[in-house]
Amino acid sequence: MSIKKNITANFFASIWTALMSLAFIPYYIKLMGIESYGLVGFMASIQAIAILLDLGLAQSLNRELAKLSINPDSGNSIANTFRTLEIIYWGIALLVLCVIFLFANIIANNWLNSEHLSETELISAIWIIGAVIAARLPIALYTGGFNGLQQQVKLNIIIVVSATLQGAGAIAVLMFVEPTIHAFLIWQLIISVIQLIVMRYALLKSIPKNDGGKFTTVVLTSIWRFTAGLTGITLTSILLMQTDKILLSKMLSLTDFAYYAFATTIAAIIGRLTSPIFSAYFPKITALIAAKNENDLIINYHSGCQLAAIIIFPISLSIIFYSQELLLLWTHNPALVSQTWRLVVLLVIGSTLNGLMTLPYLLQLAHGRTKLTFYTNLVLIAFAFPSIIYATQIWGAIGAAWVWIGINAFYIIVSLHLIHRRLLIKEKWNWYFNDVGKIFLSAFFVLGLSTQIINPEWSSIQKLFFISFFGILAIIVSTYSATFIRPYFKKFYLWKTN
Repeated sequence: MSIKKNITANFFASIWTALMSLAFIPYYIKLMGIESYGLVGFMASIQAIAILLDLGLAQSLNRELAKLSINPDSGNSIANTFRTLEIIYWGIALLVLCVIFLFANIIANNWLNSEHLSETELISAIWIIGAVIAARLPIALYTGGFNGLQQQVKLNIIIVVSATLQGAGAIAVLMFVEPTIHAFLIWQLIISVIQLIVMRYALLKSIPKNDGGKFTTVVLTSIWRFTAGLTGITLTSILLMQTDKILLSKMLSLTDFAYYAFATTIAAIIGRLTSPIFSAYFPKITALIAAKNENDLIINYHSGCQLAAIIIFPISLSIIFYSQELLLLWTHNPALVSQTWRLVVLLVIGSTLNGLMTLPYLLQLAHGRTKLTFYTNLVLIAFAFPSIIYATQIWGAIGAAWVWIGINAFYIIVSLHLIHRRLLIKEKWNWYFNDVGKIFLSAFFVLGLSTQIINPEWSSIQKLFFISFFGILAIIVSTYSATFIRPYFKKFYLWKTN
């Protein structure tokens, strides 16, 4: 499967899943209440923390299958790798389920600060959350398998259908069955189980002819070093990504935490946009490194970095410049907007910086080098915990959002420099100036100019069309400023005109 088809499929799925997850949030809040939505945000945080027990297996499966798939006679090796890691992963999912069940009472009574939900309601909701997370965990492994085999079109069809059922189906359940957090969670569990079964079946069908696969320690021996390093990165990265939400779920009321969770959902759009690029480029760059093809590696690295910047900057700057207008257009809830728009701006800035590190991080993993990110994350964790506690006590959730910006600024200023001291040594300044700098200035100029033109008296529809027009214009101008992407854009235009 070509990288262009994979990127196209990945972007469509990411945009659609983002639409399904975002479009219905105002209705979730309206039907269930803001405090119940806080539990949805809490579930997302717990699910992210549960990935700590992934042990790097999903990414290891991705990397190993990308390397093995080069050989057309590797069906048995692929099947054995998949089966070995799957057995371990299912054990992890069962462990997560048991732990959440056992600690549900403690979480309900000693951690969450609910004003309207009873203790019984909280405990039963946490039990269902545990089941949902346990069902979703193996999906990450199967996703890694699809990506490694470069069967991303098939994967994304399943993802799109599942996201539609989860989002739109939940609205139907809340409207026609019961408008409670329990009804919402049970529906998520049902769809997650169906998605799990379908993905496993489809992945097995995608593996080349084999003898069925079996558990073997040979697989573990071959991947343990990379997996151990990746486990360290995963552990520290998730702690960094979730530290704010972990601490705020304790320090804030469930209602105030729901506002912060709402804002983080908006900021997560940036991660959804860069995830398809990572999924498409990782097996390609891994294969180029294995083939020692440095020229094509440099081209693919910079094209990936520029593609990420072209997508990130116009969208993030649109949200930053027009956060209040866009949130009000979306939610029709002035009270919600007043509580969240500043958080959205700050969290999107931090997520933008984080998204720009997608390809440099990918480059490290493709080379099998994990120490730098691991030690960097350790330093940042030591900074993040006390900083978030202090900042939240003084400034509330806004303080935690500023810490998020600081963490990601460190990645851009320090980590990127250290990465390029070891890998693609001569390409650092190319990244700063061509991959990021020119594209940022292009998007900033277009959208900054638009803020001087927009009329505050316009209707909501007029504002939406205006912002959309300048967002698209920013993407076009940014594309023409990207040295590695511009030729592909011109080829596409010439093909269309001829």
